[in-house]
Amino acid sequence: MTNCRNAKLTPAARLELVRRIVEDGEGASAVADAMHVSRSTARKWLTRFQQEGPAGLASRPSGRHASPWKTPPDTLAAVIGLRRQRLTALQIARTLQIGRSTVAAYLKSAGLGRLQDLDVERHSRRYERAHAGESVR
Repeated sequence: MTNCRNAKLTPAARLELVRRIVEDGEGASAVADAMHVSRSTARKWLTRFQQEGPAGLASRPSGRHASPWKTPPDTLAAVIGLRRQRLTALQIARTLQIGRSTVAAYLKSAGLGRLQDLDVERHSRRYERAHAGESVR
């Protein structure tokens, strides 16, 4: 995991902070002041180290672990199935009772944002000739 760009303490600096408190016996407040972080930050890293060891000093993602509003996969499969029946995004949204914008976003990401995207074969208007200049007379 990469470090947060704005973090004052890298994993190595966190380890140094903890080492100074645990091994050298310095106070958490004094070490926090010396390393230009808050006292609560120093205590946070010390607690994580005490609970998890060196692995607790690694950076953690700040994003969600799961999204409670994410559309279920079976619903997304139903969206594609209805689109293949040539229904519009609004018709699909009404049928499945989900938001039209959700349907439209999923159709776009699936490459089916426009009804013409359903046509597997697109007819080209090019003429192909056996020899160059064949049609010129």
